[in-house]
Amino acid sequence: ARRGRLTIGTEIEEFESFIGFWSPRDYEEQWIEGAERVATLGKNSCLLTSVTDPQETEHLRWWLMYPRDNDVVFQEALLLVRTLPRPFSTENPYEFVPAHRAVEEDGRAISEWLVPKAEVAAFAREGLQRRR
Repeated sequence: ARRGRLTIGTEIEEFESFIGFWSPRDYEEQWIEGAERVATLGKNSCLLTSVTDPQETEHLRWWLMYPRDNDVVFQEALLLVRTLPRPFSTENPYEFVPAHRAVEEDGRAISEWLVPKAEVAAFAREGLQRRR
């Protein structure tokens, strides 16, 4: 596993990513693609932060991203793989991003972070430039 840090606006969240099924490069590639998807295309997206073999695991960790006007809404979430209607695919994780919800079923607010869309787009551009 590797320790990671996600800076969302002024908030800093630390996490642990499992290495083996995915390499650090796989995570980086998906993060760039996910950021570009939400910031440039205006589509719901995600950043996978802990990926093990979807056929063998019960859950994956990810940050969901939703475009909202000039911002991107971030929510940390746990994806329960066995509850999905079809097998999870790391090739296209975006098809599994649920619709945005601000409140849990029990009425509790879901923690959210708002980040200017321009900052998310800048992250994607910098990542694309590093790849070249």
